[in-house]
Amino acid sequence: TIEAFPSQQQFKSFRLNDLFKKASPNIKKSDVNIPGFDETTIGVIVTYCKYSDSRIFRDLIKEKLEKTEYVFQDEDETTITIEIIFDEIVQPGILKFEQLSESFQSCLITLNNVDAVFNFSQGDPGIVNKELETLEMVNKELLGSNWWKGTANKVNQYFKRASLTHIAKVLDKIRRICRIENNFTELNGIIASTNEEAKANRLPLSSLTESEISFGKIFGSWKERDIFAIESIVKCESLIGWIKENMKTYQEFKVFMELATISAGETDIEIDRVMCLQSAVTAYSSFIFDLPKNSKMENLLDACKQLLTNLKSDKSLPEKIRDTNLHLPWIKMIKDMHGSVETSSLQMVAAINKTGIYRIGNWSGNASDCLQIRFNQVKGQGKEYSRTMTESDVNDLRSKLMLISKSDDKKKSVDEFLTILNFAEQLKVIGMNLHKSGC
Repeated sequence: TIEAFPSQQQFKSFRLNDLFKKASPNIKKSDVNIPGFDETTIGVIVTYCKYSDSRIFRDLIKEKLEKTEYVFQDEDETTITIEIIFDEIVQPGILKFEQLSESFQSCLITLNNVDAVFNFSQGDPGIVNKELETLEMVNKELLGSNWWKGTANKVNQYFKRASLTHIAKVLDKIRRICRIENNFTELNGIIASTNEEAKANRLPLSSLTESEISFGKIFGSWKERDIFAIESIVKCESLIGWIKENMKTYQEFKVFMELATISAGETDIEIDRVMCLQSAVTAYSSFIFDLPKNSKMENLLDACKQLLTNLKSDKSLPEKIRDTNLHLPWIKMIKDMHGSVETSSLQMVAAINKTGIYRIGNWSGNASDCLQIRFNQVKGQGKEYSRTMTESDVNDLRSKLMLISKSDDKKKSVDEFLTILNFAEQLKVIGMNLHKSGC
């Protein structure tokens, strides 16, 4: 027997609020023995008990109950007939619950209604799963089993989306900063599902695609520090944009770093800036150099994964790139110096190729003083002056030439200089050996 429903005679004085006590959801018709109740009524009682563990179902009954009590609030007594109990409260509540089951199974329920139905759950996945498992029992024979798991994934992911919208917007900004031309529909979907305008347009639960759910789970696994590191890309848009504009590959950046190391001087501040620049750009290089215009969402997530791997080795990477962004004017100055060094070095090579005289000798002196180059260089108003380079100067010029990018014409000029220099250095070595042997 059940306690939730008294006998028909007792209903004459039974209060509405006393009717809905907790009953076993496993109850069967054979467990119900109430004189005067027909099969249909007993079936309703059994169905009620079957769904009674569901908070959603109990809220539906409560809603119907409150409406019925409102109708009778002006009457002297608060008792009503059993027919009203079943016709106005229990059966409509069961019908509404069954309709909800179909809506969740098809995922055609709107996001607004998902919020309304689960407003008591605070997005707790355990509560959502339990409720949907009960909803599946309603039409299990008709709709099949285990559909609740797929629906639960969508509902749980939807409730997480409020917290994931921020990172989705950040990644969309990163897409723009990295100059990716593809639109990432997955990000747009995550953003749209929490947009009030989209909800007003009655966006259904089915609008959450499997790929969006999958990416949402990835976002949800990121810790606060991970998100801070990724957000730093947006905060350092100026730095990253400038690097992408001036250095097309990571190899070009490495060349620039060698020049920056030479140009930095010996002060601790400038040395720290160079080291900070190298650490930051290297850690974020997957975003700066490895994402072409046609990159997909998976490529962007791979870049994030690489950054988070780097973050495990150096927790201060976000601060380093943000500090480096503040020093962008200094970095631009280094680049300008790079340009002037490139110009002066190539002009010097052209002058040596045209007028250079290689002097090899001074065998009895220091080995580094055995080679000199004398050449004519243009100065000011087109006037030429004679200049002599020591072997130390020559080595410095050679190092600078290795650091600069060269067009085909410039490369030909540099190759000519290096070829002749190589012959001169071989002659120097031969001359030194002959001198040592007494010749």
